[in-house]
Amino acid sequence: VSGYDNFIRAERARLGEFTLSAGAKSYAEEKAMELLFGEDEYEPQLQTIDIRRGNERESGACADLAMRLDTDLFYTGDNQQFIPWGNNAGATPDGRIGSIDGVTFDVKSPKRANHLSNILTVTGNESLLKAYPVYYWQQQCQIAAATKNDYGYWVSYNPVAHNPRARLHIVRIDRNQADIDRMAQRVAMAAEYRDEIINRIRSL
Repeated sequence: VSGYDNFIRAERARLGEFTLSAGAKSYAEEKAMELLFGEDEYEPQLQTIDIRRGNERESGACADLAMRLDTDLFYTGDNQQFIPWGNNAGATPDGRIGSIDGVTFDVKSPKRANHLSNILTVTGNESLLKAYPVYYWQQQCQIAAATKNDYGYWVSYNPVAHNPRARLHIVRIDRNQADIDRMAQRVAMAAEYRDEIINRIRSL
């Protein structure tokens, strides 16, 4: 670990909950730009190999998930449903279990080695947070937005496994209200930063 990385970690530990990550600041700036300047400038749609693989496999994962849970799914597909969480945040899960008001789920389609690792190590809240912090917080945001539910599902899917039971790994992620409260605090800070940018530009 470099000296710079150690410095960043020390600063984060010192400042605690009162700082926004670089990613959060960048996203707040992007939202400010959308509000200030209207529609996005045209840019070609760029997709990584991982994104394309996920898009291609998602419907198959949802079909397998419906069979495994023996229930109907509301799969959003290309028209992801936005679930508002307060005035400044929201979630776009891959679908709901049972109906549009059902428990949310999110599908990931990793390569074989990562899928195997997910089967062996990701079993709940703590292991998902350790393996994929971004996915853990995504799940908590979905649960917070779908306020009637105390849990959601994180799904790892790879259709090439010889054993059909190994193709779909379903993990229940429970609501963690303390983490949701922390996330709400960060969302409020990001919204405040966004509004500061908007006010500065409008006062030029």
